[in-house]
Amino acid sequence: MKRALIIADQFPPSALVSSKRPYFFAKSFTENNYKVDVLTQKNRNKEWSVDLNGINIIEYNYQYIFNNILQFQSRTSIWAKILRFSSFLLYPLGYVKSPLINYSKISNEYDVILASGDPWYVFEIGNKIYKQQKKRTVKLIFDYRDIMTQKSNIGNEKITYGVSSPLNHFKTFWLNLKEKRLIKNVSFISTVTPVFAENIKQMINNKKEVLVVYNGFEKKVRLVKQNKPIKQILFIGSFFESQMSNLDLFIPFVIENNLIVTFVGIKKNYPSKLLNYSKKYQNIIIKDFIPKKELSELTNNTDAFLTLGYHGRSGILPVKLYEYMECGKPIIHISQEKDIISEIIKKCNCGLIFNDEEKNNFLQNLIKLNPKISEIDFYKFNNQTGILINHIENFKINEL
Repeated sequence: MKRALIIADQFPPSALVSSKRPYFFAKSFTENNYKVDVLTQKNRNKEWSVDLNGINIIEYNYQYIFNNILQFQSRTSIWAKILRFSSFLLYPLGYVKSPLINYSKISNEYDVILASGDPWYVFEIGNKIYKQQKKRTVKLIFDYRDIMTQKSNIGNEKITYGVSSPLNHFKTFWLNLKEKRLIKNVSFISTVTPVFAENIKQMINNKKEVLVVYNGFEKKVRLVKQNKPIKQILFIGSFFESQMSNLDLFIPFVIENNLIVTFVGIKKNYPSKLLNYSKKYQNIIIKDFIPKKELSELTNNTDAFLTLGYHGRSGILPVKLYEYMECGKPIIHISQEKDIISEIIKKCNCGLIFNDEEKNNFLQNLIKLNPKISEIDFYKFNNQTGILINHIENFKINEL
């Protein structure tokens, strides 16, 4: 039996979105007769109960180099400022956060090693384990799970992390060098959208193959036939400042048609303008993260889901889109530019792109949609992980 190791910061029972992708990778490996180990960090939240089906979990902790010192310092003290500045400069070199792993206890008989997540930690771990393997045919795959794991690889997306400053440019420079060094040994790279794939290819000068493996959904789609006018609209998850201009286009339409739009997420992280909308209009409701049962009730009672484009970031594809598709209800997408969310919605005919100039029959047309199940099913986790497994099986390692 072949052996596979998956390295991921999050894994069930963690209910975080970042645990889903590695879990379905692991599940797919077991279904294809691999013996699977998962190397993941301890102290994960325990809200998602899944059948691990023989998947072996190996846990590790991170050591945060400066934390023990900083806790004894006032945040405004000169020493605290020096330490924080030092941690900022040393972060790209891996001296701030260190995984505590006894590598001698990790098997050296793997056929596949897949690291999914943060390039500078899980990829580093993957490299170290790869180098201790006996088999010369072991396949090493680095999986860029989402844009948050591409901090140095932003390509044309023009995404800025933190304040633009000489220090941030210095940090990005070092991170980019490290990222390029880390991927030297990989067989191929996987990521979640074609735009991210192109960005990665540019970063590595097309020296490695980059495979697109979309995130997806698990269950069979059950289409819900709308027999009543659209009234309740639901948005779930993070809301970013770059989405605000798209929401601004929709608010007058919401008020004019007396629609109710509910946002469920971390309220304190929402832009102040969105919070002000909720104070000004009864139609705009914001709920902090709520229990699963209440969220399930909201999902069942909603008439449509809402997605918003990220201004200037056409390649971002939020996981919530797949969750909406799985529910079988129409999706309203608002974007002032062509983006990958629009492409998928049009391809699957599972929603409409809001256009202020063609809004007269928008809600009626939303009800009349006939989603293309075969197109939607392409984004099921089983189909996407199947793409990865097939590519691994067919990938030939040069043993010379």
